[in-house]
Amino acid sequence: MTAPTTSADAHPGTALPEMAAQLQRGALAAATTPIIRAMLRADGCYWHAGTWRIFPGTPDQVPKVRRYVRSEFAGDPALDNAMLAASELASNAIAHTASGHPGGMFAVHLTQASPHHIAVMVTDQGAPYQPQIRHPDADQDSGRGLEVVAALASLLITTGDATGHSVLAVIPDSDDDTASR
Repeated sequence: MTAPTTSADAHPGTALPEMAAQLQRGALAAATTPIIRAMLRADGCYWHAGTWRIFPGTPDQVPKVRRYVRSEFAGDPALDNAMLAASELASNAIAHTASGHPGGMFAVHLTQASPHHIAVMVTDQGAPYQPQIRHPDADQDSGRGLEVVAALASLLITTGDATGHSVLAVIPDSDDDTASR
């Protein structure tokens, strides 16, 4: 596994190592359950260690998440959709979970799940409810994040509890047949 890194804006003096370890344990537990592995295999994918990075739970980190995805998958046909999915998932972690509270953070995990798929997983510090796709009215300003990610993904999995959630989106190349589902 690649060593974790943190955004340059991480707050010194916080309990970063323990919080980072907790986020990583939660993400690895989510990605390696037999059910999730079976779902990935059914989509022609596998979870590989890949890379991961910890970000402070503030809105200014969302562009940094996009840059991180770009740095890992430059030139990949699924790059643009993977960046959009990652930024939506990061925004949701900040807006709807404890990751967005003062001192909060979230993790972004990236892996090439197959030659034609990028897997993006965002792990947060939890909320009392599970992430879910909403269908807001046309005049509502928010509530479309997971709906957008689901439209981009060949597979979308949410797992976790009040202490932490992981949302895994498998993003196919635009040339892959799963993209036209």
